[in-house]
Amino acid sequence: MYSAKIIADSYNDYSRITTIEVVMPRIILAEMNTHRAFSRNSASSRAIPSARMIDSIEKNPFVPMRWMKDHKGMQGSTYFGEVGSNFFDFVWKKISKESIDNIKRFQFSEFEEEVCVSKQITNRLLEPFMFHKAVITTNEFGFENFISQRVSKHAEIHMNHVAELMLQAYNDSEAKYLENGMYHIPYSEGINRDAIRSIVYSDNSEAHFTQEQWESLFLQLQIQVSIARLARTSYTEITNEDQKDPNTEYQYLRDSKLFHELKEKGHWSPFEHVAMSQHNKISMGGNLGPGWVQYRKTFIEESKRDSRVIHKHKLK
Repeated sequence: MYSAKIIADSYNDYSRITTIEVVMPRIILAEMNTHRAFSRNSASSRAIPSARMIDSIEKNPFVPMRWMKDHKGMQGSTYFGEVGSNFFDFVWKKISKESIDNIKRFQFSEFEEEVCVSKQITNRLLEPFMFHKAVITTNEFGFENFISQRVSKHAEIHMNHVAELMLQAYNDSEAKYLENGMYHIPYSEGINRDAIRSIVYSDNSEAHFTQEQWESLFLQLQIQVSIARLARTSYTEITNEDQKDPNTEYQYLRDSKLFHELKEKGHWSPFEHVAMSQHNKISMGGNLGPGWVQYRKTFIEESKRDSRVIHKHKLK
């Protein structure tokens, strides 16, 4: 279940930015989230139904790669042999099964018939046994800092393994050069231009677009599709393989609708992975740095204010 896949890879005269889809054990998510140069979206225990999470764990449970002996400090160096490892694998799987059995007890309440306890509570008990999907975008400097810490004998062994997969995928990838004004758009490969054209003309049946106008509309729909698919990372389980063709007019309309819902509700994190190449050193890239205009930063409302916060100090 471990994997690292390049989704989009771009560079300009200032830096390279890369979007990577990673499947890793859920237990290392907190460590992954300490890397502040990363934009990320990942599967949410609050969003995925318990039944789907249970099914995923039963098919592909996370079991530790090796069993380290108890030690002082953060990192040990000695491991149990085959006999000990087999025993602890058995114990881990037994605890996993018991956790699933206990989760199912929350699915029916004797106090209120056919009322289940919320998945955002019960799913937490499943997290140690889960694999987890995350989409990460960062520039080359953030990535190098991550690799310097995580591909190391001092790193936690599962994090080290995931980082090695990410490094291999990164080094094997050929980044695409983006001219000024061109966009880094994850999940945009294979988008059907004819299906997009049908959507545009269904809303503007009498319109006559110039080629420049059409390209601008196509770009807007590409970005909307990308952001919607990035957002769906939070509630699409990693074992799910959608049988529907993602590149149809129907799917693009769903993506566009979700994009506008995200924008209206202020869910901005999926907007961080899309970025425009900007050939100057003005930093509008958020965590992506100079040379990029992060799409999130093009919306004034992306940083919310709240009148309940008391400001005791006046700023000049």
